[in-house]
Amino acid sequence: MRISALPVAFFLLFACVAIIVSYWSGGFYWNGLLVGALSIAACLLLRNALKDFDFDIPAAALFFACIAGFLALYPVLFVTPGYLGSADSMHIVHVRLLGETAPADYEPYSPLGLHYFLGFTFIGKMFAGLFPFLFDNSALALLGGLLVAVQCILVFLIAKHLGGSDDAGMLASLLFTGTKYAFQNMYLGLFPELLGTALFLFLILAILKGSPLRFIAFPAMVFTHATPLMFLGFAALFSLVFLRPALPQRREMLFWGLALLLAAPVFPTYHAFLADGTSMNSGNLLSPPESPFQPATLLSAALFLGLGPFVVFSLCFALWLAKPALRTRPDMLCLLGVFFSSMLVYLFLRNSTALFYKTVELAALSAIMFSALWLVRQDYFSAARLAAYRGALLAALLILMLAGFFSSGVLHSLAQGSKITPSEAAFSFEFRKAVPERAATLFVSKDSAPMAALSDKMPYSVINGFFVSLVGKSFDPQYQ
Repeated sequence: MRISALPVAFFLLFACVAIIVSYWSGGFYWNGLLVGALSIAACLLLRNALKDFDFDIPAAALFFACIAGFLALYPVLFVTPGYLGSADSMHIVHVRLLGETAPADYEPYSPLGLHYFLGFTFIGKMFAGLFPFLFDNSALALLGGLLVAVQCILVFLIAKHLGGSDDAGMLASLLFTGTKYAFQNMYLGLFPELLGTALFLFLILAILKGSPLRFIAFPAMVFTHATPLMFLGFAALFSLVFLRPALPQRREMLFWGLALLLAAPVFPTYHAFLADGTSMNSGNLLSPPESPFQPATLLSAALFLGLGPFVVFSLCFALWLAKPALRTRPDMLCLLGVFFSSMLVYLFLRNSTALFYKTVELAALSAIMFSALWLVRQDYFSAARLAAYRGALLAALLILMLAGFFSSGVLHSLAQGSKITPSEAAFSFEFRKAVPERAATLFVSKDSAPMAALSDKMPYSVINGFFVSLVGKSFDPQYQ
């Protein structure tokens, strides 16, 4: 059984158009139904461009994507039913603030200015509206699981394009199920980064296909988060060094310039991030590591790729060193992505946890691509030989990926809930049912932020627990 990738491409194009339209109109007027209708109309007008993404997705790749989505939703379904116990509250709050205009501050919660990216907020508000029978936090978690599955499909499509076969794509999508970054972003409630990485992969695929949709995916990605823009900058730099592509023509440069201008409404947000110059968690981004060259730190950074992908990548890298005749420039490109990103992970691990979580994504994606592309080029992975033991090989790799997932202490801790206890969550849901009004409430608990988020109340202190974004604290007088 094979299914077309067009529905995935349609969803991503819809999200891109909706984000762009919302950012430009949100300062004056925003209506989810109107934005949705305009976005669907735009997708229908661009249906010829969508044909560039009419790939066939085999059943195995869809199965791996479903596993990735299931693992992302595992805590919501089985561990902490209905909520994510380690999630930041601010993205739920942003969705609740969005009304007839895009929010510029945190009123009625607080007079603090809102200086964060709202790309996911627009999509999250529209998605939550499709499920009025669910609490908004549950609907956003469902959207997060969908985005993880979409990332897995995009990884398959990119690897298939680069490797020239379904085998490369299936290996890449299988390795994706063993990575930690997507699940950690999910469990921490970092939904903008999940959407941003999905749009980054969509943009890469559009560039590889030469699709004009790249000029729509680019500004939408910029609207979503700074992380994918950093990834794109690294990828462009590495490509110039190792692939040496022809310089773009004037017309193409003009289109890229216009695409960047489409993202102009989010420029103040980037200025706020640069003005702060601090991580969302702690420390200065430019601070050196406290204890350089600790083997334990390096090993933890490497294993953060995921046990399964780390083992497979290590074996492939050893083979790559032993077979210089089979090396290619794309190999070097992927390896540079792995080692450069891992170096950033190591440098910032000690002082900036937030940046650590972000830079590891590029390392993981690069490691996945390198491993899949290298394996399918080996003689023992030829089509004739692979057919004899394809099922056993994929099953063994899947077991390795799942073993890495369920043996991860980090993911287990995050799934159990690090910011709110089950009894506090149960109280919050009952409180929300009993008192549905969004009123100011004093929570006598260290977990006041997530309790306020789950019960849809206004805490007396919004600074603690990431109930609001702290971007802007260095220049916004309201934070003083």
